[in-house]
Amino acid sequence: MTAALLTQILAEPTFSVLRTREQLGYIVSASTWSLSGSSEQGLRIVVQSEKTPGYLEQKVEEFLEEMRSRLDEMTTEELEEHKTSLRKKWLEIIKNLSEETSLFQTHVTSGHWDFLRRMFSSRTKFFNLMI
Repeated sequence: MTAALLTQILAEPTFSVLRTREQLGYIVSASTWSLSGSSEQGLRIVVQSEKTPGYLEQKVEEFLEEMRSRLDEMTTEELEEHKTSLRKKWLEIIKNLSEETSLFQTHVTSGHWDFLRRMFSSRTKFFNLMI
C-alpha cells in the first residue's frame, strides 16, 4: 500500500521534473513494480534517454532527494487527497476487455497464476489501512 501511495504522489512530479524541467528523455514515468510470484511491491522510475546511465542515475537520485523534502513538508490534507484519489482509482469498474486483460497479463506471462492476489488482497489491505 505504501508503494501504491508513493507512486500516486510521485507520478506527476516525476514526469514534470525529470522530463520537462531536466529534459532527460521522451519517456519518463513512475509506477509500482512487482516481482513475479511475490506480493512485494516497490517504486520504479523509467527514463528512456540518450544520456549516459550514470548521468540519469544522478538526476533521479537528486529528484528523489527533492521529493523526500516535499513529502516531509506535505500537509495532512494533501496526503488525504492522494489517498482519496488512489481509493477512487482502485474502485473504478473495469470498462472493457482490454483493461481486464491487462490486470492478468503479468500473471500469464510470468507463469505465477495467482490472479486473485492483486485484485482482491491488495485492495482489501488498502481499505483496511486507509479507512
